[in-house]
Amino acid sequence: MLESYGRLDVLVNNAGGQEKLCNKLSELSEKQLCRTFQNNVFGGLYMAKHAIPRMNNNGAIIFHSSCDAYTGRGNAIDYAAASGALLSLTYSLAANEEVRAKGIRVNCVASGNVMTPNAEHTMGKSLMETCAKETLLGRCAKPADIAPSFVFLASEQCCRHMTGHVIHPDGGVRLGS
Repeated sequence: MLESYGRLDVLVNNAGGQEKLCNKLSELSEKQLCRTFQNNVFGGLYMAKHAIPRMNNNGAIIFHSSCDAYTGRGNAIDYAAASGALLSLTYSLAANEEVRAKGIRVNCVASGNVMTPNAEHTMGKSLMETCAKETLLGRCAKPADIAPSFVFLASEQCCRHMTGHVIHPDGGVRLGS
């Protein structure tokens, strides 16, 4: 892609997910824990590591985390912990000397549940309906509800002086219903 366009302005780390819910900590295998962190944290860290040297000055890195980093989730301990790690990664990269020297802004979107085919498969329709009741808005988000947050953070015009921040298109989950 760099060869085609000649520049790299924005990196969005939107890969992630969870293998399965575990109601008991004893059900959480080491394999699942490692896979959750590999998918949600390590992938974003490695992408940033390789993108930063190639990024233009004043670029943007945006991580996608979850409101579970703030609220916890008893049946998704691995996912909530990985979401918290993404917040720490956001803050740490924003404060990093190499990143700051290039004027790269590093921010994060911590969304609530998003109604995607993968989420429905992982969580099941009835659990998604339960999650919708946890929001102040009474519904799960659709991808189109979350996408503008990424566009906002990618925009140098809108966010020229914004780094190390997390925005929360979560339907009010953090506030409780």
